[in-house]
Amino acid sequence: QPARPRPWRLRAAYRRAARAAKAAADWALDRRAGQLVAPEAVRLYLSEIQIAVQQCFVDAQGDTVSRQPLRQRLGKPSDEVAEDGLNASMYRLRRRVERARPHPFPLQSKSRVGLQFRATLKLVQALRHTRVRRGACVDAATPECRV
Repeated sequence: QPARPRPWRLRAAYRRAARAAKAAADWALDRRAGQLVAPEAVRLYLSEIQIAVQQCFVDAQGDTVSRQPLRQRLGKPSDEVAEDGLNASMYRLRRRVERARPHPFPLQSKSRVGLQFRATLKLVQALRHTRVRRGACVDAATPECRV
């Protein structure tokens, strides 16, 4: 007779699955504001170098990015010191994100290959703001803002 699953194991499995689903929700990179936007609308300010690295993940569209282009974006040569710099930079980014939100950062290291962003990462196109005669525009999508 097969063993019956224990309720506490089922609860733990459901909890892990829920965390993974939240971690894999849509992320956004707002280059203009210099921010990485988490699914819960948590905004993290990034440096120019971190934005350039995140742009690699946007361009890859979920595929693994090898370490060489990431090191080039960091402005590092391809040697052991540069590898440590890349690892340190990704560690700091991962730590900042995980301090700001309760779910894990969906950046996964592939041994001897590169890094993969395991969620959807989209580039946010900033809306054009204009000023109208009777007040400020909310965004360019509203009818009174179109020029």
